[in-house]
Amino acid sequence: LLKQCRKERKPRRFFLFTDELWYAFEVVGTGKYSLSGQMSLIKMLVEDVPDNEEQQLKYALLFHNSEKSFPVFAESEEDKKKWYNQLQTAINDCKERKKTLQSKKDEEEEFEPDEVHAPVWIPDANVTHCPGCREEFNLFKRKHHCRNCG
Repeated sequence: LLKQCRKERKPRRFFLFTDELWYAFEVVGTGKYSLSGQMSLIKMLVEDVPDNEEQQLKYALLFHNSEKSFPVFAESEEDKKKWYNQLQTAINDCKERKKTLQSKKDEEEEFEPDEVHAPVWIPDANVTHCPGCREEFNLFKRKHHCRNCG
């Protein structure tokens, strides 16, 4: 999968475990991987993004949780569906296993789709208006304004 990083899409290797999803990058020339991040499946939401040629969104999925959210891109529609289905199955299985051992505190920590999650980074080239106040960017209203606007 390609992970949308701040400036560009970069290849990442994703490792799906029974309770977490890890992502890593290959260290050049070593054949080894360096862990970039991990997401708990119990607090994860996967969203299937419809293809949109104008916004360069083809074969995209959104990974959400309360700490981090980002888009990833598969090589084909088939790969996208496989990843989506595998992740949904793993998330559901993880939640079912958790229910059998769940305490009251754990119940409160479980991520729900309507819960607030980390915003998804949108590359500068894809943004022409502030998502907060809807004003168009120009020489005086710069793109970093959104950090102040909220």
